[in-house]
Amino acid sequence: MTQNFHPGIFWGDDEVWEEQRKFALATLKEEGMGKETLEPMILEEVQAYLNELRKVEGTPYDIAELIHMASSNVIQSVLLGYRSEYDDECFRHQVGALLDRIKACIQTTATDNIPLIKWLPGDITAKAMLIRASQDIYDHTAQCVTDHKMDLDPSNAKGYLEHYLVKMKADVGKPTSFNGKRIIFTVCIYPYHP
Repeated sequence: MTQNFHPGIFWGDDEVWEEQRKFALATLKEEGMGKETLEPMILEEVQAYLNELRKVEGTPYDIAELIHMASSNVIQSVLLGYRSEYDDECFRHQVGALLDRIKACIQTTATDNIPLIKWLPGDITAKAMLIRASQDIYDHTAQCVTDHKMDLDPSNAKGYLEHYLVKMKADVGKPTSFNGKRIIFTVCIYPYHP
């Protein structure tokens, strides 16, 4: 393996990219991607979404946040093996951080195309928001990895994260690209990257 560390799937060298990609595709397929086994997860989320909509009882309500939480929950179910309730403050914070990251990426891209904007006062480039949101997402995912490591049952791995941890355990002492830092970038940054 290369001595240079390039986290995640997208910025690895050819060998790292191939190893990570093969594992990701096989694991995601096993978790239901591209199969009807993902359908019950989605239907469960649709039911939870409809239950939340019923709570507003016809009063004006901005459903954008609810849509973001529902779609994030489906992704989370595949990555972490469970869904969160909509009133879970940690989950709401993470969805907010993901949205902030997307907004900041869009703003940063716009200001990169118009260089003079970066000289205007304030955080017009949204780099501070991007850094803060990315750090929140990274910290949350690092905590998820720690929690899953403690409760890991290799014979009953749920979600991409636990399969990755099982693979890391199996490859101890071997030259491999599966490590603690790469898992954080693979699980937290790329599925939500705009």
